[in-house]
Amino acid sequence: MRVFCFKQDEARCPGCGWRTAKFYVLAEDPGEARAVLNQDEALCAECMAELLSEEAYSITADKVEQRPIFTITSEEVQKIAKEVIGRELTEEELRRVKKGIEFGLECWEDVVRAAIEGVIVK
Repeated sequence: MRVFCFKQDEARCPGCGWRTAKFYVLAEDPGEARAVLNQDEALCAECMAELLSEEAYSITADKVEQRPIFTITSEEVQKIAKEVIGRELTEEELRRVKKGIEFGLECWEDVVRAAIEGVIVK
């Protein structure tokens, strides 16, 4: 089984109802994945992660060591929450903030392209 990602017009995730333009499907091949997407059974990133963690799936990759380029930690978010609202967020509020950040970063590829182009001297 593989995880397939589809970018499409913004719609609601059938798992949580959150609006997103990226949907994920577990399938054996692209054709099966497209069929699941067409049946409106594809999930947002968070719902897919929950599904994978709850069902005891194992994930293997060709590249064992991958390191993030950019990370926002929950501690950093909590620090900002204290500045903005005077307290830390509950776990539910933190989860909703995470989804909001994910929604805001859906076009992260454009940001990365601009950053790369800014580094290259022409």
